[in-house]
Amino acid sequence: MNIYHLKEREVRELQVETLEEVAPTGTRPIASGFAAFPRGARVPESGLSSHDQHEISYVIEGRLEVTLEQQTRTLVAGDAACIAANELHASRALEDSKVFWVLCG
Repeated sequence: MNIYHLKEREVRELQVETLEEVAPTGTRPIASGFAAFPRGARVPESGLSSHDQHEISYVIEGRLEVTLEQQTRTLVAGDAACIAANELHASRALEDSKVFWVLCG
């Protein structure tokens, strides 16, 4: 077991880090990670991006504007977003923010 104290990490610059990646026999890898967004940071810098795995993102701290194709929502600490594989999306930090994410499927 690995324990990560994510709430204690400082937000200084945009940071996206994979914490763990596991690949149960016969399946695709499941990855989890941490992202730090200083106020105003956007991923991607312009436009929208997608990936071929489902994403679950949990906002630990802060406030993010998340765009999923044509829909934009504001997420605050305690909110989670589920993004389907290949769905176009982007995130922009409205204030310093910390996010725990999981990619799977």
